[in-house]
Amino acid sequence: MSERKRKASLRGWWKLVPFILLPASAVFFEAWARTQILKDHYEASALLKELHSVRDASGALRERHHHLERMERIHDQAIDLGLIEPSPGQIEVILADAIEDADRRNADAEED
Repeated sequence: MSERKRKASLRGWWKLVPFILLPASAVFFEAWARTQILKDHYEASALLKELHSVRDASGALRERHHHLERMERIHDQAIDLGLIEPSPGQIEVILADAIEDADRRNADAEED
């Protein structure tokens, strides 16, 4: 084969390169995109499992909270600690306005 024919055949081959590279790059891009989608789905699945476990733990904590705040339980503990209900003469009602007035009077007295 002569040098001229060989160079001509190589030039003809270079003309086919874009037709080969374009579909090949499209196939590689499609494979990369699908891989990214699968990776995102795995991450979403892991986050969903974590969300379910947090919800379950939250439900258990809510049940525990309701159990601890039951009045019967608190009443039983108060009796065990020796706490009793005060008699009517022992109860004094203090209004917030009275406290604020006393605080103002104390602040005025300290300034003088």
